[in-house]
Amino acid sequence: MRTAHLFAGAGGGMLADEILGHKTKFAMEIDFQTCKNLEQQFKETEIINADIKEFNGNQWQGKVDLISAGIPCPEWSTARSGKGNTENLWSEVFRITSEAKPDYLFLECATGFQREHGNVQRDLQGIGYGITQPLIYCASQVGAPHIRRRYWSLAYANHKSESMRPLNAKMALIGADASGLPWETPLPSNDGVDDGLADRTYRYKAIGNGQCPLQAAAAYIILGGPLNDIEV
Repeated sequence: MRTAHLFAGAGGGMLADEILGHKTKFAMEIDFQTCKNLEQQFKETEIINADIKEFNGNQWQGKVDLISAGIPCPEWSTARSGKGNTENLWSEVFRITSEAKPDYLFLECATGFQREHGNVQRDLQGIGYGITQPLIYCASQVGAPHIRRRYWSLAYANHKSESMRPLNAKMALIGADASGLPWETPLPSNDGVDDGLADRTYRYKAIGNGQCPLQAAAAYIILGGPLNDIEV
């Protein structure tokens, strides 16, 4: 499965691709420092430093099978520091989806985004996509020492509807152990270099914007996402 990421952040969704056996072709992120760190960590992926409003999805058409979008969440967040501080960027994700025409669109956001799900469904139906019911799924459900409750959904081009099927997201399917090991990786002595994560204050910003890889991979499987059914 060839994938692309919008709002790539610290690259958690891209690490989920590695768990799932997908191949990340492109990743877009607005923060310059974060992009430099992604380039260090994902050397075979094209990292695009751009504002989503200025990005043309037509250049991705035919090059990716799935677009993953962790939509910035302050619009729907209950966190005091972020609540209501940004605009709704779903319209830009929708525009790029209509331009790039991937077979699948994997969405993640704060749980408050589920009140937008009906609008998202109507928008996608207008361009020939169906979408799963929203899934509210926590990082703690895959062994993380924190809750991180998030909204997830998977949209699919109507000609791909036969690929959607319920799956049991056992850890064996995604090659990971929920015992806590994925959350206990030691940090390198030189922050922000060996592991490609953001340095100092950039690290905290990126983590706040990031996805938990095992949580993302499990949510994708629960929603019936196809595994390696497309040549990469």
